[in-house]
Amino acid sequence: MQLQLFEINDYKQHKKYVNGVLKSKKEIIEIAKSEGKTKIYRVLSFDGGTQSSHFLEAHFRNEIEYDYVVFSDAGVSL
Repeated sequence: MQLQLFEINDYKQHKKYVNGVLKSKKEIIEIAKSEGKTKIYRVLSFDGGTQSSHFLEAHFRNEIEYDYVVFSDAGVSL
């Protein structure tokens, strides 16, 4: 994992965060509220891969919550 290369395992040290490409959940919510958005939806874009499968499983175990789960086919063929 890339963040293991840092002395302190903090995503805020990542180049994309420093350059403003990535934002924290709190920052995204603050931006949305400043733009007048009153409802924020949590959406899992599920493509059947390992990471989204883990998130979906955690959702079914009530460990995390999504408002919507959307299946998105990445279009990869073998």
